[in-house]
Amino acid sequence: MTPEWLRFGEADAPRVAYSAKEPAPTESDMELVRQFRRLNPGHREAVREMVLSLLRVERRK
Repeated sequence: MTPEWLRFGEADAPRVAYSAKEPAPTESDMELVRQFRRLNPGHREAVREMVLSLLRVERRK
């Protein structure tokens, strides 16, 4: 492996750029994810269901 390969990867590999459509995660977003991961599986599922319900409400507006 060359340093170039380690740094840039395959020459013909597609390049993926950050999409500006979604804002970059903030530190508070990352903290929320860390807190979510500390929940037990049942509570995680409850949070997922609440988020999905809120998204459905948002789509109706």
